[in-house]
Amino acid sequence: MRGEAQSTFKSSIIIGTGILISRILGLVRDKVIAFFISRELRDLFFIGLMIPNTLSRLLGEGAFSSGFLPIFSRMSSAGEDDRLNELTSVILNVVCL
Repeated sequence: MRGEAQSTFKSSIIIGTGILISRILGLVRDKVIAFFISRELRDLFFIGLMIPNTLSRLLGEGAFSSGFLPIFSRMSSAGEDDRLNELTSVILNVVCL
């Protein structure tokens, strides 16, 4: 059990370090953009980043994974394909809006 705890700790450190580096590079990117690009183009750039960032927060950072995937797996293993297709369609429509 101790080896598993150390492995989890190391994995957490690696992920945390990656997130920290990503945040620092994002700050550097924002500062460079703010210095070299006009206000109008800068606003367009940041508006363009809003869509992928929102999708990342919804789909990649746990809200979607923890809520939808267990239901999807359960319905898929139970053979409820019609209801599964309907649920998937509704979820995708809501996310795209």
